Amino acid sequence: MTNNDDKQFYLIANEELEEGIIDTALWAKCLTLNKGDEKATKYDYLNMRVKSLAEEEIKKAKHKQDEAHRAEAERLAEAEAESERLAEAEAEIYRQVIAESETERLAEAEAERVSEEVISEKPSFSRAIAIGLFFPLFVVVVMGILLFSGLL
Repeated sequence: MTNNDDKQFYLIANEELEEGIIDTALWAKCLTLNKGDEKATKYDYLNMRVKSLAEEEIKKAKHKQDEAHRAEAERLAEAEAESERLAEAEAEIYRQVIAESETERLAEAEAERVSEEVISEKPSFSRAIAIGLFFPLFVVVVMGILLFSGLL
């Protein structure tokens, strides 16, 4: 920490001292180290308090940085989870398209099979119609012959 960086901490420490806001444990330590000399204790207290404020600031900055890293890690994890959800949704759509395509293919194959079956049955169906029409005509012709021949 440079002299310009710690000026704000000296101002804070001095304001605290003037307002009577004192870290009692730190003051007692300084008083002991200076063998009761109040003036020397005040200067040592200010220096130690500045170091303490700087350490607190470093801890706050580190905590803030840790929080930013944690938030970034969470954001990345959420993005990865979203990416996985999208990939699964895409795979599901692909499976549905494949299933629909297979269903259409099977329906077309069934329609073709039925069509071929109908075509292959058509001659027998036509024969049935011809027989159905031919028989009444045959009856009419036979009756006409019988009428003309006088048998009826």
